[in-house]
Amino acid sequence: MKDFLLLIVLWVLIGIFAIIVSPMVIPAFRKYMNFCLVIVSGISFSLLGLILIFLTLRGKIKGKLKKSLFLIGISAIGFFVSILLHNLFYGLSIIASQTTWLSYLAKGLKGGFFILGVFICPLGFLGGIITSFLLFIKRKKKGEGIFLE
Repeated sequence: MKDFLLLIVLWVLIGIFAIIVSPMVIPAFRKYMNFCLVIVSGISFSLLGLILIFLTLRGKIKGKLKKSLFLIGISAIGFFVSILLHNLFYGLSIIASQTTWLSYLAKGLKGGFFILGVFICPLGFLGGIITSFLLFIKRKKKGEGIFLE
């Protein structure tokens, strides 16, 4: 049952990731994205990442699989949080435009969170998904389950 629940969370994460990334990759999908869909998909993506981390800890998973599942969960949480912080520091850089050092600090943090949210977290998510599924296949061939109990 735990194996099934973990796999369901992974597949739903992949589906939501496709919904989030598709307007960026396929221009025809941009007209279907609205603010509400972006917020709901981002929050659900982060919450499912948190659930994945909880299931990984609760299931007593060991080794490389544990690391790759943590990478997926942390990347899912980091993706939405980084985008929110990017927008927060963008607003702060506009508000603090009269204070030079604060403006530069906010612009630097804005750029850092942009790179983290748009490049690093999605690459970590994809790398974790690929690694996890390869390890799942390896364990199934050996006749083991996902969890080591």
